[in-house]
Amino acid sequence: MTVVDDRGRLFGRVNLVDASVAIFVVVLLPVAYGTWLLFHPRKVEVTSVTRVALTKDEQRIANPLRAAAKLKVKGRQFSPMLRAWIGSEPSLGFMFEDPNSADVIAPPLPPGAYDLVLYDGGQEVARVPRAYVVAAPESRGRVTAVGRFVGLDRSHAEQLKVGTPFPPAGEAAARVTVLGPIEDSGGSVERAASVLVECDSTPQPGGCGLAGIAVVPANAIRLAGPADPITFVVDEVLPGAAAQPLDVVVQFGGGPEAALIAAADRDQFVDDRAAVVTSVSRQPGRVVDVHLRLGADRGRDGWQYRGRTLKVGAPFLLTTAKYVANGTVASVIEGKRADER
Repeated sequence: MTVVDDRGRLFGRVNLVDASVAIFVVVLLPVAYGTWLLFHPRKVEVTSVTRVALTKDEQRIANPLRAAAKLKVKGRQFSPMLRAWIGSEPSLGFMFEDPNSADVIAPPLPPGAYDLVLYDGGQEVARVPRAYVVAAPESRGRVTAVGRFVGLDRSHAEQLKVGTPFPPAGEAAARVTVLGPIEDSGGSVERAASVLVECDSTPQPGGCGLAGIAVVPANAIRLAGPADPITFVVDEVLPGAAAQPLDVVVQFGGGPEAALIAAADRDQFVDDRAAVVTSVSRQPGRVVDVHLRLGADRGRDGWQYRGRTLKVGAPFLLTTAKYVANGTVASVIEGKRADER
């Protein structure tokens, strides 16, 4: 028997055309099924979203100025064609690992809770409500840096005002709270000041840092001015909170400096904590009782003035343009803050 007879039948039973069609259908079925698997809309599911650490390579690829966080997304039916959005913003990358895992790089976003949305082409295929939460920044702490602006020209020195922010626009990292007079120092102008500093979130040796520089005595910090940065040399660092007014009586011995102490004398200190003489009482035996009004800060061991303890029996230094007097604290009486009067 021939394979194909004179009537075109295969083995005398099946028409050759019918056999060809049947073979074509058999071959086409797996191709069609594979195409259907490839292109039909999958039911994508997200089972978990976890925030994980960004690697250095991921930061470099996603741009370190833009990459804010990495989200590990677990689920089913993921594909390399998916795109991720966080709220109304596109992610910086959807990194497919396998059908059950992917990474999403989040861009910087303001504080709030954002949905994670996955798209296949233009079609939304999965959404996780409030999957990414950006917390409001915590208070970084404040300090009052007392010192002087240096290396100024007179016009810049005159532009400084109480309340001047640094940088001039946006969220201020520092702000002038008290200003002293302009002093010409051999062609370079200086101006004493007290500056309220918002510390960096990353602390420095000594506690507070600004732009990576420790805010400690003798250090020079750089403040962003309207044009070039301005240098501020720190002499003392005090708490950023408002000071508590205190009435203090200090006893001074009978030296020549005690004879010079008079009402309205002011401690040679630019900050508004500066001690001011309110009255002087000279006692027999050459002892001088000096009544002072000053701003004190609450310390670990009680009240402090310019970092020194204010307790009965503690030493006290009063420095003015005319004299330097050493005395002993005789009494401390709490006053009312200006905003409580």
